[in-house]
Amino acid sequence: IAAYVTNITLILVLTRDRQMHNWTNYLIVHLCCVDILLASTAPFIAAARVTQSWAMGPGVCHGLMYTMTLSATVTMWTMVLISVERCHTIVKPFKKGWIDYDKRHFAGTLILAWAACGLYCLPIALYFKERTFSIVDDDVMICTLVWPAPGASYAFTIPFPLLTFCVPLVIISVNYYRVFKTFWSSRARLNSTRDIPLPSLSSDRGKDSPASDIRVVKVLIMLVVTFFIMWLPVMIMILLIQFDGDNTIQGHVLKSHHFVAVLCFTLCNAILNPVFYGLLNQNNRNGVRKLCRS
Repeated sequence: IAAYVTNITLILVLTRDRQMHNWTNYLIVHLCCVDILLASTAPFIAAARVTQSWAMGPGVCHGLMYTMTLSATVTMWTMVLISVERCHTIVKPFKKGWIDYDKRHFAGTLILAWAACGLYCLPIALYFKERTFSIVDDDVMICTLVWPAPGASYAFTIPFPLLTFCVPLVIISVNYYRVFKTFWSSRARLNSTRDIPLPSLSSDRGKDSPASDIRVVKVLIMLVVTFFIMWLPVMIMILLIQFDGDNTIQGHVLKSHHFVAVLCFTLCNAILNPVFYGLLNQNNRNGVRKLCRS
């Protein structure tokens, strides 16, 4: 519910006011939509956890896990696109590059991102299946990943954290570091001369001050740290599940509730994203106030 409220609120704020219509905010709206899709999987996971069995059928088993993996992957690469857009806008504001979208280019970029992520996550849809296990003299139906060959899981599990966590983290960190360097050099030039107007790093155009820029830098740091903290546990858990599944001699250590707990923690990112990417901005907060008064 919290994810729905924060994301829908930010979508309304960014779409109602035409002054808010820019490529960065379009990407943030897209991120909010993907976060809503990701948060929509939580009730199904909770239902399976409460009932201790899978009773939603094979179609939901295939579709739910695929939707969860796909939306998580698209979320992370949307964060990458936002960091690229912000870096280009701030570091090289007068240089035309691939990030200078028109509507077709923008739509094509998002379609390409969805298509690439969708194809990569396709094994999740194909190989998540219903299976019945005997537990304490009782047959329990679960939705689990069943690979066609013993070594096939490594072809997906090992590259997955690299392509959906490590690579995006590096790109986001580099882009925001470049933004930070631009901020620092701007402040240095401003201290050396007051006659040359310097662009603010803050999107609050009416508040071109060191204080507003410092807030932007703090947000940039929080974005990278939050990305790392929220997604690292589930990536570690994916690898641990892979190696624990091969531990047939000593027995399995990881239980389903371990993965569910880590997954619930990661899903909280759908609440934090609209806060960090939108609601910490003064203009967006003013938009929220206008929305509440209307």
